[in-house]
Amino acid sequence: MLDRLASAGFNAVILQVRSACDAFYASPYEPWSSWLTGSQGTPPGDYYDPLQFAVQEAYKRGMELHAWFNPYRVKLSGASSSALDSTRNVSVVHPDWAMIAECKLGRGDLAMKLYDALLPYNQNDMIEMREAEPYSYCQFIMGRDHTAYGRARHPWLTGSAGWVYTAATHWILGIRPGFDGLIVDPCIPGDWQGFEVTRQWRGATFRIQVKNPGRVQKGVKSISLNGRQVTCPIPPQKPGSINEVVVTMG
Repeated sequence: MLDRLASAGFNAVILQVRSACDAFYASPYEPWSSWLTGSQGTPPGDYYDPLQFAVQEAYKRGMELHAWFNPYRVKLSGASSSALDSTRNVSVVHPDWAMIAECKLGRGDLAMKLYDALLPYNQNDMIEMREAEPYSYCQFIMGRDHTAYGRARHPWLTGSAGWVYTAATHWILGIRPGFDGLIVDPCIPGDWQGFEVTRQWRGATFRIQVKNPGRVQKGVKSISLNGRQVTCPIPPQKPGSINEVVVTMG
């Protein structure tokens, strides 16, 4: 390919080296790309670095090589589950981060799908395989290529519970404190009619009712505080006060 480009007069080539949270080069942070061997995390061979090889070969032909990184995509659309077999993929190491990312993108259905997949309660029917308490988040679960696929370990040596709590409360329910006020910006499944939450913040109580008449996944149409229309963020209220908040999505 480089020979054809050089003979055609090209003086530069662009090579994608990070397509979906994986790498075409030896990385201490991400697994080898599945495009190299068919299985994410499997090295292409001893002492072989595709990016280094491509740079060297391009230079031999008097061409520049520009490495193209995709910093956003976790998984290719329609890709088989084998693309995420590597235990080093960020969606496996930190699925809670993926929930937050989906919320930032406004995809409440996918955020909830990830939440449900990680929820220990939903794994109670496979407890003999999981071998961990049905109420705790584990540090890791054996992957498909392991002989003990599905077994979970280290339930009390992980920050997953805190991250999932943050993903669920701050991003799916969308209620999170800010410096200037209380932010209410839900990202929920489209079939939710709404929800109610009581939040203590800076000494005041906020009874929050979220309505979703249009069955949207994200977007706030209006916010009322004690019957008065306000904009987000909701301003701090007097300590000890009880405040009624109605949020309409749309």
